[in-house]
Amino acid sequence: MKILEEDLQLLKCISMLAKISDEHLKLLAYVSQRIIFEKEETILREGEQGDDAYIICQGTARVFKNIRGESVLINTLAEGDVFGELAIISNCPRSATVVAETDMVVLRIEKDVFLNLMAQYPREVGLQVMHAIVNRLFQAEKKLYGGNQSFGGNEYEGER
Repeated sequence: MKILEEDLQLLKCISMLAKISDEHLKLLAYVSQRIIFEKEETILREGEQGDDAYIICQGTARVFKNIRGESVLINTLAEGDVFGELAIISNCPRSATVVAETDMVVLRIEKDVFLNLMAQYPREVGLQVMHAIVNRLFQAEKKLYGGNQSFGGNEYEGER
C-alpha cells in the first residue's frame, strides 16, 4: 500500500496530471506497473512496436536516434517525464531508443489506459502530451541539424 501512495504522490506532481481528480490518479497508480531498470539498461528500442508509455519516478534516461547507422544522443529525460507515448498515439514503431542513464524507477502505463486518460482529460492531458511531443521533436531537430532549420517554420505565426 505504501508504494501505491508513493506512486499517487508522484503522479500528483506531474504537470500534465495536476488537474486530474484524486480518484482517477489513484486508479492510474493502481493499474500502472512499477518497473526498475538498472543503469545502461535499454528500456525502449527504436523500431519496436509500442504498446505502453512510461513515467519516470526516479533516475534519468538518454534518448538515442539511429541516424545513418550511428546512434545519436538527442535528449535526456528526468523524474516526471513521460516517454513512449508517441508510438501509442501514432500506432507507429518506436521513434527512438531510450536507455537508463542511472538506476531508474518508472511507472508503465498500458496503451488503453493512456489513451483513455487522454480522452477523459483532453485539455489537461491531451494538450500537454501534444506539447511535450512537439517540444521533443523541436529539440531533436535542433540537435540533429544544429539549429539551422526551423521546426514547422514561423512564417505562419501571424495567421493565428
